[in-house]
Amino acid sequence: MNQKGLAPILIFFLIALGLGGYFVYTNYSNNHYKVSSQPTSSSSTADENTDWKSYTNSKGNYSFKYPVDFYVEESNNAEDGFVYNRVTIYNKAYKDFVDDFNNHRTSVLNPDDNETFLMSIVIPPEKNNSSLEMAKKEYGIPGNQSVDYTIDGIKGFRVVNGDTVVVYKGQEYYFQLRNYNNKYASYFDKILSTFKFTDQNQSNETANWKTYTNSKYGFTFKYPSDYKSLPNLGEHVFYSPDAEFDKNTNAKIKGIEIGSTVYGQEGDQGGDGDIENYKGPNTKTNSSIISKMILPTGAAAKTYVNPEDITVTIDYKKDNKDTRIMIWCGGEKGNTERCEEVLTPLLSTFKFN
Repeated sequence: MNQKGLAPILIFFLIALGLGGYFVYTNYSNNHYKVSSQPTSSSSTADENTDWKSYTNSKGNYSFKYPVDFYVEESNNAEDGFVYNRVTIYNKAYKDFVDDFNNHRTSVLNPDDNETFLMSIVIPPEKNNSSLEMAKKEYGIPGNQSVDYTIDGIKGFRVVNGDTVVVYKGQEYYFQLRNYNNKYASYFDKILSTFKFTDQNQSNETANWKTYTNSKYGFTFKYPSDYKSLPNLGEHVFYSPDAEFDKNTNAKIKGIEIGSTVYGQEGDQGGDGDIENYKGPNTKTNSSIISKMILPTGAAAKTYVNPEDITVTIDYKKDNKDTRIMIWCGGEKGNTERCEEVLTPLLSTFKFN
């Protein structure tokens, strides 16, 4: 993601609570590059939280539980020209301190008091098919100065002050704690133990799908179990159950087809893979189709939507050579909705072996 977008999160941890306009400012410079001594997984404390309230963030596709006497507030803050989706969780002591501050009253508490609790979950504004390695580089952490930390089965990393980062389906998520040394600090990991990515259950849609494997180029994806390949038309192409073909030309006249083609080295199917050959005057893009793809560092995906087909290109290097995978769906003229309905979950299963 853009470095300008990282700075406010990673250097200053600026939290806008919306409780009358009070802002909390934290500088990380003292603790940034030390190995964490905190737990390396959020799963160990989950049984303690069964009676807590639940919160769901539909924009970020996640949910978590929190103590009944805590508060949760969502905000979309503009910082340095970017908008961050941020959720803050805080206790009554912190709320009382903010109320005192905003009403110009002298408070017996301060933001770092032993009685206060404040944490934040931040989603950066740009999704750029990030990876954990990219997040570490952007965060400025050498490889031996952080430890692994897992949230809802997703591997991330943590530094000593509790700052925790995971990358889920190409999106970076930041979990930050105001003060890791007071008596409420343990609630940070307890809350994280309840954190769930709500769209993980979408994998159930593809659970019974068949798997296509390209051994030569080392990738797989799933496709609907009722789609069938026709040997005389190529085993890399799969057709919907309602597909019909012209008896003379074998051209599809009904239904949809999905398939994959690889270019760039010898080429599995021939041709040069130039996407310009597939674009027309009405070609559009639709990034939502590839929004759930997880690609390794250096790989990039794009979509090209035509009136009757959708092509997704995945560019990467194999054996230090530029390689392009095309996964495409041929629909019925003027209707690509069926293609989009199939390709979106299909591409969420795409992976390199």
